[in-house]
Amino acid sequence: MHELDPLAAVISADPYPYYERLVAERPFSRDDTLGMWVAASAEAVEVVLSSTVMHVRPPSEPMPNAIAETPMAEIFSRWARMTDGRRQSTVKNAVVATLGRLDWNELTATSERCAKLLARTLSAGGRGDVEAFLLGLPALATATTLGLAQDDASRAVAWTSDFVRSIAPGSTRDEIARGTSATAALSTALLAEPHPDGSLFAVFLDEGRRHRIEDGVIAANAIGFLFQSYDATAGLIGNTLVALARREDLRDAVRGDADLLERVIAEVARFDAPVQNTRRFAAADTTVMGSHVGAGEAVLVVLAAANRDPSVNPYPHRFDPARDERRTYTFGIGAHACPGARMATTIAGAGVSHLLEAGVDFQQFAAPAYRPSLNARVPTFESRVPLGAVS
Repeated sequence: MHELDPLAAVISADPYPYYERLVAERPFSRDDTLGMWVAASAEAVEVVLSSTVMHVRPPSEPMPNAIAETPMAEIFSRWARMTDGRRQSTVKNAVVATLGRLDWNELTATSERCAKLLARTLSAGGRGDVEAFLLGLPALATATTLGLAQDDASRAVAWTSDFVRSIAPGSTRDEIARGTSATAALSTALLAEPHPDGSLFAVFLDEGRRHRIEDGVIAANAIGFLFQSYDATAGLIGNTLVALARREDLRDAVRGDADLLERVIAEVARFDAPVQNTRRFAAADTTVMGSHVGAGEAVLVVLAAANRDPSVNPYPHRFDPARDERRTYTFGIGAHACPGARMATTIAGAGVSHLLEAGVDFQQFAAPAYRPSLNARVPTFESRVPLGAVS
C-alpha cells in the first residue's frame, strides 16, 4: 500500500493511522511533492492559525483568478472568511453578535421542519437520495433562517450548489456561468425586500449598521453563511450517520435523546472531521516550530490530524461522546475560527434525528465512499432510503 499524502487522505477509507504518523513523526514539515508546508500536530496547528503573519489567501492571488472578472469576485472579496486585518475583524464581530442573538430553540425547530420538507420533496420526486439530503439540508435550513420565503429558500439549495461549484479549484466555464447566475439570484433574494423581524438576515443587517458596514457587505457574508455550511454541515451529518452505523448500541441509545445526540455530533466533529484541512499563506518571512517559512509560502493545516493528537485529546482514537475537555480544531481557532459551529451542529442534529425517526436502515451507512474533495470529508451512499417516512 502506498503512503497517503495529506490531500489524498481526505477521502481515504481510513486516513487516521496516516495522520497519527504525521503527528508523531512530522508535526510540522515541508512536503516538496505538494510544494507546501504541512502542520499536523495540535501545537503546529495552533501556532499557524494564531499567527497574524499567516493569511487566508495567497498574497499574489487575493481571489481565485477564474472568477476575477465575474460578479462573484465582489462577493468573494467581501467575505470575512477570505480577508484579513481590520475589515475582517469588523465583519467577524458583526457575525458573532448576530449569532449571539439567534434563538437556538427556533433554529432547532426550523431545521427539523426543513429536514421533513426536504425529505418529502426528494421522496416525491423519486429520489430517496441521502447525498441530496445531506447537501440540501444545510442550505435549506440556513436560507430559511436567514428569512427567505419558502420558494426562494427551496431554490437556494440549487443556487448554493451552483455557487460552491463555481468557486472550487478547477471550475469549468459552464460552472462559473451557473455560479454567476446563482450569485445574482441569491443577492436579489436577500436584498429585494425586507425580511421578517428576528430573521437571521434582519438581525445581521441591524448589527452591520451598528458596526457601520454596508448592506452589500452584509448580503455577501450572508451568502457566505450558505457557502460555509454546504460541505461542512453535510459532512457532519454524513459522518455522524457512519459513526452510528458502526455502533449499534449507541444508535439505539441516541434515539429520542437529544442531549446524547448533541454529544455524539460533537465527538464526530473531532473524531471524523467534516473539514479535514485548511490553508494559510505567509504574508512575510516567519518561523514555525523552528522552521523558516518564507513569504508567500503555503501551509496546509491538517485539522483532522490535530484532533487526534494525544497531547490534547487522550486516547484520541477512542470514540467517546462523554469525553471531557474535548479539543476540536475542525472549526478553526484564532481570528478565522468559524463562529457558526453551533449552527452547523444544530442543523446536523435535525438531519440525523429525521433519519433515525424515519426508520432508515443505518447498516447501509457503515462503509461509504467519499465525494471527491481536497479538504471536505463528505460520505456518499449508493442505496436509496425512505427519506420522507416521518409525517
